[in-house]
Amino acid sequence: MKRTTESTDGRPRKATRVDELYEAILDRLITGRLRPGDHLVEPQLAQELQCSRTPLRSALTRLVSEGLLEQRSHCGRFVAHPTPEELRQVFEVRAAIEPLAARLMATHASGADLRALAVICQGLVEARESLDMAAYNRLDFSFHRRIVQACGNRYLAAVGHAGALVLLSFMIPDYFQPLNEDLPWPAPEPEDGHVSVYQAILTGDGDAAEARMREHIQASSEVMQAYLQGVLHREGGEVPQTGRRVASA
Repeated sequence: MKRTTESTDGRPRKATRVDELYEAILDRLITGRLRPGDHLVEPQLAQELQCSRTPLRSALTRLVSEGLLEQRSHCGRFVAHPTPEELRQVFEVRAAIEPLAARLMATHASGADLRALAVICQGLVEARESLDMAAYNRLDFSFHRRIVQACGNRYLAAVGHAGALVLLSFMIPDYFQPLNEDLPWPAPEPEDGHVSVYQAILTGDGDAAEARMREHIQASSEVMQAYLQGVLHREGGEVPQTGRRVASA
């Protein structure tokens, strides 16, 4: 059966080979198999993904347009490596876009969208309890992308790149290292903030959905700031830049 994906306005459509490659690379970014600063060597990546260079190049160009990859003259493409200031700006945009998307979804969500969020939330709870960071990040990304895509406003979905900003939020040097006592993970809330957002959307309460999402984004921003402060304290100086390496899946 042919896989489907969603257009910017949330309507299903048949997934193309470019879509499949885009999602495959996204998954590597989400789970940390590709990390900030990594060099994506096109022939190597084509071999790993068992694809031709033409659709791969289109998928990579799309990722560049969303800010997830960087194109450097005469050097190739690298995974984005946001600075602390750029990360702060990412959260500013998320705080403006995602609460509105949650409000709209509360009144526009289909049964399929609500069921998908329920499955995602259950997975998030289980991943949190088992400290499975790769699974948690994959589900976290899916949760936020689903809300932006299903909000019923195609222009809002386009502005939000349907999840690219969420993924940029993960791109912190060494973010994917194992949990330690100095760096909080995955969220400071006593209970997972995604669940409270979902519950507000489920009841159709736009005001509550907007408020819960705003609180959740703020909590995520605080995690990012605490992480960077932890790195500063640990290193005794500026936040270090991760060294570039050739990506290997």
